[in-house]
Amino acid sequence: KGLMKKVPLGNKDFYQAVNPEVLIDLAQKNKEKMLQIVPILKSQTSLQKAIPVITVYENPLAMREWYRQYMNEAKAGDDILVWSTGRSEYWYGLDKEFYEKYLIFNETNSINTCVIMPDTQEAVKHQQLTGRSKSKYKKFKFAWKANSEKWVWKNQVCFLTIRENATNMIVIESKDLAEIEKFDFWTIWGIRK
Repeated sequence: KGLMKKVPLGNKDFYQAVNPEVLIDLAQKNKEKMLQIVPILKSQTSLQKAIPVITVYENPLAMREWYRQYMNEAKAGDDILVWSTGRSEYWYGLDKEFYEKYLIFNETNSINTCVIMPDTQEAVKHQQLTGRSKSKYKKFKFAWKANSEKWVWKNQVCFLTIRENATNMIVIESKDLAEIEKFDFWTIWGIRK
């Protein structure tokens, strides 16, 4: 590495440390190498940020990981936009105790929770059971019939399919896709004043 030099003395070779200033030269040489590598690494990072990250949670117990991340990172004033089935026996009924923690977290931390749901008697009961005073709800006659929900938080779009033990959640992390979903949500939200 250039930190020692060979000094012959008689029939033997001895080694002696070179002047410590060589360390400055080595550091400079390493710096020059790093200056060449850093732009390449930066370009790779920006490419990765453009690619959506997809995570699949395969059952209600696994989904708790997403909720824990959300409750660790969400801040007052964040929006969470929800397309709800409006049926308590579905997701809420599958993991009621944990889901209650999430609802209480949103309420006590001033998360802006906006929910679109079907205009049905079941949805009214669901809202009475799970609703919080700070949450905002809009019901629509033309809502979907599938046992699925969707929500958007920050750059995450979450799709939830509800089939008892086969319930799973797909989370796509993408700023661009989240922007489209937010636009769609607020467009639908604005239809009914």
